[in-house]
Amino acid sequence: MADKETSPAAVERVAFFSDAVIAIAMTLLALELPVPEGTRLPEFVASFGEHRDEYIAFLLAFLVVGGTWLAHHKLFRFMAATDTLLLVINLVTLFALVLVPWSSKTLESAEDGSGIALYSLVMALIGASSLWLTLHARRAGLMREDTPEALFDGIWVKAALPGAVFGVSAPLALWIQSWVYLLWPLLYLGIALFYSIRRLVRGPS
Repeated sequence: MADKETSPAAVERVAFFSDAVIAIAMTLLALELPVPEGTRLPEFVASFGEHRDEYIAFLLAFLVVGGTWLAHHKLFRFMAATDTLLLVINLVTLFALVLVPWSSKTLESAEDGSGIALYSLVMALIGASSLWLTLHARRAGLMREDTPEALFDGIWVKAALPGAVFGVSAPLALWIQSWVYLLWPLLYLGIALFYSIRRLVRGPS
């Protein structure tokens, strides 16, 4: 491609910029957490229960954002070049990531599950754009020749499967509302178990 940049500095600039944006997004995510209230221990503990949904959403969002950063970091360790489309896709991923703190505020904004559905769509966009980023880098020949196949396999599990989970849960949230919170950890545990078993079956790469 004519717009391909093969200098290490071009790859490093994208990686450093992405790291900064993700760090800010994770910080803002923590700042949005409600502070427990109460002058006595029982009241303080009860306050945690009142904000249970927000804390669960924070933990899951932190896992998704953190997992996305890990996958992004590993991908760029083996990145040999960039091009315009890669930069655009990377911006789409960062756009989705910075929406996480905002979408977290909507979790209790509607009793019909609309806030949960919006939150799920943002998380699904993170997974989809991360997968798109990986597929483009691979197909456009932007990766180093010594890139291990296990890297792509791991990104598939860290990005595509969680994104699919949230994509499915978006319409479900409009039907079962906050019960979808129980679905997320169960599906995540299922994905982790599936990946662990597959790695054992395949053996070391």
